[in-house]
Amino acid sequence: MTSFNHYSFGSVVNWMHQVIGGIAPLEPGYKAISIAPIPGVSTDWNLTDAGFHLRVRIPPNTKAEITVPGTDKTKIVGSGVYEFHQLT
Repeated sequence: MTSFNHYSFGSVVNWMHQVIGGIAPLEPGYKAISIAPIPGVSTDWNLTDAGFHLRVRIPPNTKAEITVPGTDKTKIVGSGVYEFHQLT
């Protein structure tokens, strides 16, 4: 059984709540909380025998810098849906 009382585990869970989920405490013990998700941003990726596939959705009035694993190239894109493929 894993204990989240140890800092090394609890800090990861804390990071997941605050960064991924957008939930952070405003007072000790979560008696008051802040909820601030980032709507509109999504990624879907998979790695298969054919290669790496990435699909991203960037919300309106936003830019994103995309780097596909296995490459040193970066692409800056605006709002919209994009697909990237790195074939093996």
